[in-house]
Amino acid sequence: MLNDLISRNAVALLVLRIALGAIFIYHGVEKILGPNNDWGATWATQLSRQSSEVPPEVIAKLDQWVELQHQRSADKPPDERLMHLDIADRIKSAYAQVAAQGIHTSDTGPGAAHLHAAAQLAVAWGELFGGIALLLGAFTRAAALGMIVIQAGAILLVTGPRGFSYLGGGGYEFNLALIAGCAVLFILGAGHWALDRHLTAWRKKVVAEQAAKTSSQPVTV
Repeated sequence: MLNDLISRNAVALLVLRIALGAIFIYHGVEKILGPNNDWGATWATQLSRQSSEVPPEVIAKLDQWVELQHQRSADKPPDERLMHLDIADRIKSAYAQVAAQGIHTSDTGPGAAHLHAAAQLAVAWGELFGGIALLLGAFTRAAALGMIVIQAGAILLVTGPRGFSYLGGGGYEFNLALIAGCAVLFILGAGHWALDRHLTAWRKKVVAEQAAKTSSQPVTV
């Protein structure tokens, strides 16, 4: 009975470690190798810039609409045609101005874009190495604690002001789920199938050998 319980716990912790590790590794690699991210030094800056731009597909759709209005106005009376084209050109001019200036919002909190390059590097590489550590089950509690800190920072700087729902505006529910998963690993450890088990056995062996050497040394008075 006890062995079955230990086995189930080991499997559950392994599944949790694999899932969290894969998520953190993916996002770490994305931040490090993303276009113009400078190996993770400017990932937040680039993300903020992209979120403030008008999506290219929107601009393409508007271009198609303006062109369609020009085509449809060809068969209209001159006065109506001029009015039709004037409206289309005004709309085109307005979205061109928005595309040039960007979209600015004031309800997204302080934002991660203002983080120093060193902090952005720490987050990007921390997610990568933290994810690898969780996946392998090496230094699991330290890695889990680090990921909790990163996700708490994400809530504070980015997703918290957007509300709870992720689909409703990019809220913090996803960050909260990651924090809960990491908290489980911090409390319970990596489980049976992890490098931590072998590291612990190695540390105990080293301590025992040092203790044996110390006890075998003659005592001088």
